[in-house]
Amino acid sequence: MAAKISSPSSSYGNPCLDMFFHVTQKYFEDDTEQASHNSRLLNHLKQLLPLAWSHNALITLKLISNLDSGKLYDEAFFSAVFWLHHNHPKTLLCNVSFKDSYVLIDILYSLLEGQDAAERLRRDPDYKLLHDQVMDLFVERLKSDIEKLKQNKLKLKLNDDVGNDIDDDVFVTEAAAWCVSTCPSVTKATRAVLLRESVERRLFSPESSVHSKEWERLTKEVLEPLTKYYNRRGIVGHKRCDDKKYMEKIAAGNFSGIKYDALLPHQIVLYAEDGSDIEQAAELQWKTMVEGMHLKGKFKNCLAVYHTTKYADKGVGRRMMMGLALLLSQLSEGPWKDKVITFGNSAKDQPLLCPIQGKDLKYKCEFMTTMESDLFVDYEKLFDIPEVAAIAKGSVKPEQMIKTVFVFSDTTIRRKFKDKAYGDDTVPHILFWIFGDLEDPSMPPKQHPGVYEYNLVKVFLDNGGEIVPRHLREAALSDKDYQTLAVVDRISTDQLILNPLDWGWIGLISFTVFVFSFLLIFRHRLHYL
Repeated sequence: MAAKISSPSSSYGNPCLDMFFHVTQKYFEDDTEQASHNSRLLNHLKQLLPLAWSHNALITLKLISNLDSGKLYDEAFFSAVFWLHHNHPKTLLCNVSFKDSYVLIDILYSLLEGQDAAERLRRDPDYKLLHDQVMDLFVERLKSDIEKLKQNKLKLKLNDDVGNDIDDDVFVTEAAAWCVSTCPSVTKATRAVLLRESVERRLFSPESSVHSKEWERLTKEVLEPLTKYYNRRGIVGHKRCDDKKYMEKIAAGNFSGIKYDALLPHQIVLYAEDGSDIEQAAELQWKTMVEGMHLKGKFKNCLAVYHTTKYADKGVGRRMMMGLALLLSQLSEGPWKDKVITFGNSAKDQPLLCPIQGKDLKYKCEFMTTMESDLFVDYEKLFDIPEVAAIAKGSVKPEQMIKTVFVFSDTTIRRKFKDKAYGDDTVPHILFWIFGDLEDPSMPPKQHPGVYEYNLVKVFLDNGGEIVPRHLREAALSDKDYQTLAVVDRISTDQLILNPLDWGWIGLISFTVFVFSFLLIFRHRLHYL
């Protein structure tokens, strides 16, 4: 990553983009500096929220949710939820099902601001509606988990795989765990929002006068077993492996349903390497993807720099880098086709334009695993790309020059290319993409964007490698869950002209009398004229 955008003073000319890029957590060693930064950022968020909402309410709603689910910035998320509750309570009410149970409890707790929940429920109808909705959802999820437990679906041995491929039937929520948690911060929140009392009213019959005994039995027989199961399996997350089911259909011969963009490159690489029956389906899917991308006419004049080390992560980061490098090499034309730039085993080695060997995807991937280089490479040598290009076939004409090098940007490259008399119009755009840290939330510089994000791979391929700030925001908000969000009360409550229908019978009668009187006066004036 070349740079981080952290200054709230700069602007993209779009309050939604400002909110996406600027409201990002940053950590300092000094506590005073950290507190000062957080205060400035939260104040900036408060200024941005009404502007962003006026610009695009739905995107702003998604950005608020992303503060929690994407950026993991709790302070900013709860500050935004506080604003949403006081300005657009119906929208908050209608979208709470998007969040996990523990987040919903934290929302109720943060909105209390130290007040007594029972008192707040009596005097604040908006909070009561939200509280009831959250508790209904909480108990609904808890009942679903209890039903799975009763049906003996939740069986887990110590050596069971606890990967991300979790089916609905064996997935449980964190509802039970929060009911019996002994963590001080959790119990403080659950007691403050009256979680146990709310659950008891919804689970036990109103006639029962021994809720404490029923709760004790429920805890022992249901809540504690569910919590143990959740701690061992449910906590890793819930992800239905739809791509695996798709690949199994292809492996079974269902070729009519194959789509070139059904999977991303790194997903296909995963199945090509696993050695299972899906391996051949992965090969077919890869060929279909390359053909589909080729028809779109993108990435014709580009070159990928594949730099990996023996210390690098061997998991998803390596597969993403390998998948993109392989795809771009096959889509490139002329002297660049089926080649990548790589480095030798020593920092002193010159970069090489290396042909990718292998008869199919699996063997190509195996070949690329041999391309390990020294951790500390001299990237300055990479900027002598004209010399490296000459390895392909003699001298390369300006019109054959690559348009994009997918590594990183530096002004040195312009001087290097100008020295070779290629001119400004043939200087390639350079994009540096780091694959080492899935959790890095850094944002790219404005002119030469570079970011590592799952959803961004599709945006990257769809736009021929051109990535602008808007694409980053769209990628972050592209998950299915964000598409369920909806704006209900677009106008802020302090701007809203009250609807007479919401006033009750007295208000409705008063409004009718007012309209009737106005018409009589207007009719009288017309008659007078």
